[in-house]
Amino acid sequence: MTTIWIADTEPNDRFTLYTRGNVGEVFPQVVTALTGTLIGEGIRRAQSEIFVEIGALRAGEVVGPSVGTGVFGGYLYMSGSVMRLFGVRMPGMTWRDADAQVMGNVVGVPPYERRKGDRNIAASWAILRYSFDLMRRPDLGFLDLARADAERWLVTMPDLVAASDQQLLEWLGGFPARQAASMKRLLQTAMLAGAPRGILDRLLDRPKTPPGLANRIVSGTGDVDSAQLAERLWALGRLVAGDDRLGAEFDAGLDGITDRTADSALEP
Repeated sequence: MTTIWIADTEPNDRFTLYTRGNVGEVFPQVVTALTGTLIGEGIRRAQSEIFVEIGALRAGEVVGPSVGTGVFGGYLYMSGSVMRLFGVRMPGMTWRDADAQVMGNVVGVPPYERRKGDRNIAASWAILRYSFDLMRRPDLGFLDLARADAERWLVTMPDLVAASDQQLLEWLGGFPARQAASMKRLLQTAMLAGAPRGILDRLLDRPKTPPGLANRIVSGTGDVDSAQLAERLWALGRLVAGDDRLGAEFDAGLDGITDRTADSALEP
């Protein structure tokens, strides 16, 4: 493969199916040179580590580049092959369940082709044990600790105007490891939350089951951090839509919008 962007990676020889599903909304644009070179390697290493810890992959299967994600033509892609393998190895799931959760109902996706070693009793047992441990003792306190730690770290940020380039670079040097740890937490919770949901979908796959029942069952189980930005944007949109003065300022364009709306937004 010929790379065309500084952050591009090589595709994996075994896990050859990649998808923009589940990553396109996080990285809708080209991965910048700074992001790709600063955290790319740490993120990919963390992905491989958690796949092995969960049991989705055996240690000997983590071979070659772009096992979890890859950057091709500047855009971030997720390994659909690894997700399918997780579905194959997770008792109660199938590769189709994994496709549905990661890619949705996409037409024209190549069908899964079973390879020797895909079904692995040791991997399935590891996934099952990990999942049962999490569901038996659903303690997500480590996420609260991580959030508090991130807030404390953010306070240590040097003044962006007064700090020297060297001070900023030294502070930024600790970011890749933190981002890698965050990726492991994300996959640890997201993948194992997806597995019980896949099982629930299969249990409710009955002719007379009301549509959307699985969504209603799992709704209200807690806030979704990644949805907070969309919720705040929606609240901002409703605020502007309900205020003629703010609406006029936004209609005038985004240049200088912060200064132009600061006083208006505070007026009674």
